[in-house]
Amino acid sequence: MAEKNGFGQLVGQVGGRSVWQVLVLYMGASWGVLEVVDVLKDNMGLPDWVFPFAVVLLLIGLPIMLGTAVIQARFAARAGGAAEPATSGDPLPASASAADEQVGDLAAHHFFTWRRALLGGAAAFVLLTVVTTGFMFMRNRGIGPVGSLVAKGLIDERSELLVADFEAEDDMLGRMAAEALRVDLSQSDIVRLVSPRTVEGALTRMQLPQGARLDEETAREIAEREGLSAVVGGEILSAGGSHVITAHLVTPAGDLLANARTTAADSSRIIGAIDEISRDLREQIGESYTSMRKSPALAQVSTSSLEALRKYTEAGVQRDEGNLDGAIALLEQAIEVDSTFAMAYRGLGIFLQNKFEDWSRQYWAYSKAYQYRDRLTEREKWAVAATYHLVVEDDPAAGIVAYENLFQIDPEAASAVNNIGVVYYFQRNWEKALEYYSRAHDMQPRGLTAANVGVVHANLGNLDEAAVWLDSARVLEPNAPDWLSWQVAFEQLRGDPAGARRLNTELRQSESADLYWETWTHTADWLLDAREGKVASGDAALAAAIDAAERRDSPAALDVNVLRALLDLSLGNPEGAVRRIETALERYPLDSIAPLDRPTAGLVSVLAGAGAVDEAREILATQRAELGPLADRARLGFESADASIAVAEGRYVDALPALRDADWGYGCQPCADHAVGRAFDLSGQPDSAAVYYEKYLTPAFNFRMWVDGVWNGWTMERLGQLYDEMGDLEQAAGYYGLFAELWADADPELQPRVRAARARMEEIARERG
Repeated sequence: MAEKNGFGQLVGQVGGRSVWQVLVLYMGASWGVLEVVDVLKDNMGLPDWVFPFAVVLLLIGLPIMLGTAVIQARFAARAGGAAEPATSGDPLPASASAADEQVGDLAAHHFFTWRRALLGGAAAFVLLTVVTTGFMFMRNRGIGPVGSLVAKGLIDERSELLVADFEAEDDMLGRMAAEALRVDLSQSDIVRLVSPRTVEGALTRMQLPQGARLDEETAREIAEREGLSAVVGGEILSAGGSHVITAHLVTPAGDLLANARTTAADSSRIIGAIDEISRDLREQIGESYTSMRKSPALAQVSTSSLEALRKYTEAGVQRDEGNLDGAIALLEQAIEVDSTFAMAYRGLGIFLQNKFEDWSRQYWAYSKAYQYRDRLTEREKWAVAATYHLVVEDDPAAGIVAYENLFQIDPEAASAVNNIGVVYYFQRNWEKALEYYSRAHDMQPRGLTAANVGVVHANLGNLDEAAVWLDSARVLEPNAPDWLSWQVAFEQLRGDPAGARRLNTELRQSESADLYWETWTHTADWLLDAREGKVASGDAALAAAIDAAERRDSPAALDVNVLRALLDLSLGNPEGAVRRIETALERYPLDSIAPLDRPTAGLVSVLAGAGAVDEAREILATQRAELGPLADRARLGFESADASIAVAEGRYVDALPALRDADWGYGCQPCADHAVGRAFDLSGQPDSAAVYYEKYLTPAFNFRMWVDGVWNGWTMERLGQLYDEMGDLEQAAGYYGLFAELWADADPELQPRVRAARARMEEIARERG
């Protein structure tokens, strides 16, 4: 009886077709099946072996299908009818040999039927389904050898892992392999990597040098101390040009959790081999296959060049040892090897930014990193985008959006939260900055976040809390010179110049102090002396700062001369200020300094304040022409430079808005207040001038050392004079007294001003009885 069901109809449609027709049908059906399997694999997060498993089954089925087609066609030709006829209708054989042949054909005909072939194919894919389902069930439930570590409860999801340097004959090769593995593991959504700052703090507490080789034993001790879940260690064995690479995941106690092994035929294949190792470990830990497939290959998010990766790794070692100049040089070499190495460009920008100089190269490095951001992990892409928007495009709103996107990808990215705080800090929004800095520190306590919280507390006037936080930063990262420099400024803020000098000397003598910090500390000595009227001793420190800057070929040498010229202005020597600037420009011509690194705003401020308005206007116009659209960047301070010229020309109303809102660097509110007060003073409005001069003296701004060194004493003296002129003798006497106390040990040539202030203060006291 004819089969009426769908399967019977399918058998009927296939039966009777030629071998070539069956081949075409089978290839088409196989393509469709593989497409379905591929879609299911990706959408359902199935393992990679599902697809090749399906290919193997289809390859096994191909000869079966073709054999069935041949046998059925051959039998049909002999029978002269359709394939698979009823046995009762078989013709009789003409001879014994023919009979034997026909019996064989008949047996094959009855065994290789289309029903069996199609049912066998269906059964094969049922087997694939059962095997895959069983595998996923066991993996997700932690059953047997395929069970993931997370499912077995051996590691918690989002646990922190510490990657140790690999063991290798070449130590740098071992460090490089570990660095590459960190990059790839950073793409995982099931584990997190311990931050470098955490490792640095742990090494310090263990009394080990920064930059020391992080072998597995040390890494396990750090994991034990910091409460980490596991350590990744590894080994590279080289023989005959090939490299056998092994990696393993162990508990802090040394219990083996997972291992992986692969071979690189030569050194050019090491990066690809590390990629394989990483994915094997991620699979064993329990990361979803969908997540792993979304992760680009290691070579795509780092570099395909082993030499470039080696330079990048060496740069990290130099940074850990406090040698930023050496780290920068190595990153530049890495970029020469691989001009598309986005991570190296980003690292270069960060290192330069940490030195607060060389803005031209910062712009270039961040722009290049942004150009090649497709060669970064998803997390790094948003980090690069944020920095690009903030530094290059001067677009804080876009920078915050980028950091928020990064935070959505990685909700534990404390750096993104901290950097949003940085944006608010430079907008002088101390409350919002404190909110984000505190959140970042709660997420991941670091010296950086503690120092940031401390500085904002200082800016808000919470000096006791600021002191606790700044001390905490040094405990967390005792070898970081940045936090010590911030504490130098803080000690001056809270009225302890002796403490500031002591910490400044400690910083200059520390192992982390390079020529940059030598320049900084000598400049700080000058500022501390200049604030107290000790110009001669301050100038000796200033000469040392200039010498250090020249030895490192830094434009900071011109910056320091500009600061000294501002002091000439405050001391009432405008001619000396102009001469100093002219001499400095002869020694450090502006065309020898990249346009973005020139202290244009400072030069214009000094020259305009000294009456050399034409020279100031010429410098500003030249800068604007050279920079083009970049001239609008707030960080360059051209807005305040325009205002300085307006004040010098008597256009005070035009100058005031810019003076209030300009970017004065470091979020310096006292800088803005003093500039506004000076404009009111010159315009003949003593009451408004006094208000802003007092606002300048009042706010507890952590970095006010940089403006106080020039204007603190002058402002106290001027406030005494203004209140004296306005008839407020009590206020006048108070400010004369503050000035005389501050400059009590000033240089002999400045003592007449001190004596005059004391004399007037005593006269007021007598007048008031």
